[in-house]
Amino acid sequence: MDISGFALLCYGATAICLLCALGSFFLPADKARTSKKKAVEPVALPKGWIGGILLVIVLIQAAKMMPQSFYALYVANILHAPSWLIGATYAASAATLAICAPLWGRLFDRWQPAYTLRVIEGVTWLCALTLAATALANEWLGFLVSRLVWGAWQGALLPVAYALIANTISVNQQGFALGLGNSAAKAGALIGVVLGGIGMGLIGLANSFWLVALTYAIAALGIRWVRSFNTVPDRSTSSTHTYHN
Repeated sequence: MDISGFALLCYGATAICLLCALGSFFLPADKARTSKKKAVEPVALPKGWIGGILLVIVLIQAAKMMPQSFYALYVANILHAPSWLIGATYAASAATLAICAPLWGRLFDRWQPAYTLRVIEGVTWLCALTLAATALANEWLGFLVSRLVWGAWQGALLPVAYALIANTISVNQQGFALGLGNSAAKAGALIGVVLGGIGMGLIGLANSFWLVALTYAIAALGIRWVRSFNTVPDRSTSSTHTYHN
């Protein structure tokens, strides 16, 4: 933006989107299913479970997207950082998320959904503590470190929540359930951005990251509630569509 202004950023985003569309033409074709087995009757989604996971997604996405409203202003006005550093610190969390998400995924592949949800709750508490450290950082290096750590925790939240849906919902219901999950993520993002803007106006720019830390704490309590009051499917029995507490 410093070099060429905002318009070139939009043109660049357009080019990247076109490249994604072009890449889709080179995806391998779906293999035809030739199974002679009888078609499986549709199985009703476990309402308590899917509803709980959707709530988890809304909460963690609201907390994640809350800084969108004030991030650039905070780094520029509170940390007095140049524009390139705003982009670098913002990208830092995405970099550690990209690295850590597959590692988290391998761990969660070994665990039952109930234990996975327990770990997600713990990671959400760690996000609250990390964002508190972000709020306390008064220079850009400490702020950057907190962003890197936060990105590592992010790899264990939304991607794993989607995996929980995919691993515990009947195959013939996964498309619908994952669609609901995506809608929940967008709803959480919308809520987070709106609350971030309102919160910045109420408590001031300098204290905005404390609001994010508080939102993560509320999200962790919400996940705890989901764990306590919703039915959790066991992966070992999900193929027979039986569920237990």
